[in-house]
Amino acid sequence: MTDLDFYPEYIKPSQWKLWDEFVKESPQGTIFQTFSYIQCVTEAFQRPAKILSVWGRNRIVGGVVLYPLKRWGLSYATTPYFIPYNGFLLHHFNESSFYYRRTYLQNKALAMLMNEIGKTFAFVDLHQSPSLEDMRELIWKKWQFTPEYTVLVHLQRGEDLLQFVERDQRRRIRNFESQNIKFQPITEMEALYQLMEKSYFRHRIHPPLPRELFLTFTKDLLERQLAACHGIFRNDELLSAVLTVEDFPTVYALFSGKTDTDDASSAELYLFWKIIQYYRGKSFQTIDFLGAMVPSIAKIKMELGGVLQRSDRTVNYRNKLIETFAGINNRIKAKQRQI
Repeated sequence: MTDLDFYPEYIKPSQWKLWDEFVKESPQGTIFQTFSYIQCVTEAFQRPAKILSVWGRNRIVGGVVLYPLKRWGLSYATTPYFIPYNGFLLHHFNESSFYYRRTYLQNKALAMLMNEIGKTFAFVDLHQSPSLEDMRELIWKKWQFTPEYTVLVHLQRGEDLLQFVERDQRRRIRNFESQNIKFQPITEMEALYQLMEKSYFRHRIHPPLPRELFLTFTKDLLERQLAACHGIFRNDELLSAVLTVEDFPTVYALFSGKTDTDDASSAELYLFWKIIQYYRGKSFQTIDFLGAMVPSIAKIKMELGGVLQRSDRTVNYRNKLIETFAGINNRIKAKQRQI
């Protein structure tokens, strides 16, 4: 394959099937870049999506999902927070036995994607998958990196997962389990949203999504069988709930909330433990708890046997003035969430 074989093209509706096949094969591909998930986002939020791809030998060798916006007369693309991984996807090029050749072709595809983005958008904000091995092309083009972390729990690493849980947390799980607790599916997303309101209120901020948008979006995810929701009840009172996005063999904990009672932390801990058991029983390999930047949030997940995994927020601005405008825009959004 030569450099001249590469050419950029935006994905057409007739090519969605080919795109989904590429996402499945790409080391960086997740359910969040698939047609079904993109449709949930565009329909719930009335936000258009464009997929920029690079082709070679009649196949997709690179791509990125973009959610364009416009403000101050500038076109830009950002990644909604509920899409935790939305960066560059590259073909694995495993037909070549030479590592240098594989990385060379990947970087050629990556450079073409970056070049096309620069022509169209004043700035772009992506959340890159940790499986992108070679970031040099991004570094050379002066992209900015912000390291972010998540917590993974490996579900198939021994007969008794409880042995990987910290001793104090094991005691809390057993104590909570001795109460009249039920773990069961939830279909009513209003109940989850009410718990989210209580959780965020403790930090004096509004939930990240307005109620109606949240209900529309999660309802669509459930109807398309992309997600599931579970909660724990005590005497018919919902104490904690979590909505998971299932991308076998990985599951992602996307939204969660807990009550404002004194034992809310223990309730959330117990729910996470039950989720771990539930997906282990369904032969999933990994649960990604999505979030480890706040110490108090990371602690409970890591003490359940989780390990840190790094991913990077990658941002590129056309110039310093646009970077200033983007910073103002972010501060406005943060202010709107404060109570």
